Amino acid sequence: MKKLLVVAVLIVYFRNGTSRGFGQAVNVPELVSEALTEYQRGRFDQAEILFQQALEAVRGKDSIASVIILSRLGDVYVLQERFGDAERACAEALAIIKQSPNNRIEMVITLRNLANVYSVEMHHKQAMRALNEASRKIRVNDPEAQVLTVEILNSQSIV
Repeated sequence: MKKLLVVAVLIVYFRNGTSRGFGQAVNVPELVSEALTEYQRGRFDQAEILFQQALEAVRGKDSIASVIILSRLGDVYVLQERFGDAERACAEALAIIKQSPNNRIEMVITLRNLANVYSVEMHHKQAMRALNEASRKIRVNDPEAQVLTVEILNSQSIV
């Protein structure tokens, strides 16, 4: 389900793909779909390469797509136990999303992901700060936020 959502979001942003030097066209949704497939198969090195190629194609052109890809790249790094790289990917995604305050849900997801990395690294104060900030961004009446609220509360209970 998560894979379909990520691919659907990226298809909306890149209906025709993006050009990338030497006459090659990069199909970002296809790259992300392949990366997610590799991720699900446990081939994290290949997933990382594909996510990085997709990120290179969208960097500086589409902030939301960059945030989504950085978030998935952070997931890959966590599973590879490369927590510093995961933290950097989440922090970069957060820096991008904070420039677009209209993307509140993406910001909440990114903060939650960053908090999860902090928690794994045993940086509990930083994790709680990120989770508290995420909680403040959620609107009570927002149906999209209900699942996120539960995830944030669950993460807070773990930290």
